[in-house]
Amino acid sequence: MFWKQARAKYAGVTADDPDVRRFHELSHSFQLDVYGGITGWIQDQGHRWVAARTGRGRALEIGFGAGRHSLFFGGDRSKYFASEYSQVHTESTAWQSVQGRCLRCDARALPFQSQSFETVISIYNLEHIEDLQGVFSEVSRVLTPDGKFLVALPCEGGLGWNLGRELTTRRFFRKKYGVDYDKIVAFEHVRDIYGVLQEIDRSGRFTIVEQAYLPFRLPSANVNLIACVSLARA
Repeated sequence: MFWKQARAKYAGVTADDPDVRRFHELSHSFQLDVYGGITGWIQDQGHRWVAARTGRGRALEIGFGAGRHSLFFGGDRSKYFASEYSQVHTESTAWQSVQGRCLRCDARALPFQSQSFETVISIYNLEHIEDLQGVFSEVSRVLTPDGKFLVALPCEGGLGWNLGRELTTRRFFRKKYGVDYDKIVAFEHVRDIYGVLQEIDRSGRFTIVEQAYLPFRLPSANVNLIACVSLARA
């Protein structure tokens, strides 16, 4: 089931739904699982693209999750900070590896001083957030004037991503966890890639410096699976 169809079918699903509750309870395992096999190889393309463009100064990742991106960060570890909203990830090895620099907080209220980071990183999490304008306001605040906001997004809503999920992730999670994955996608992914990019533009806070579609490099969300953008403060 494609994203638009899932959103329409499960428009009334709430956080109290049994499938959604189970997803949240097991979300750390879910995130680890999606990095297996060909799916993981594809998703890692976004991590590598962002890591290659991360500056040498202080960097903040919003939406740390299971901590996959920490494996790709190649700078001074003492300058790598992270924020995460969900408590379920806080017992992980990845969380412990950045102990004292990884804070559980809302990205709309980051507990950091203004202009304190050269780079802010977001990997596969903006599509989950309803109030993106609140997040963008905070990202702009904590970035240095010449800082970069590096974003990787799934090509949700594109033909390639929808077909890929039908053939791989959807089947895997239904078989392993017994959850209605269409329902999870409908609840968790509040916007497709086009909606997120529109919100970035609507904010008026950033300009696109560089953009890439992976893994095939053609400038289309339909034939690729990951979109990456490097943004500067407007």
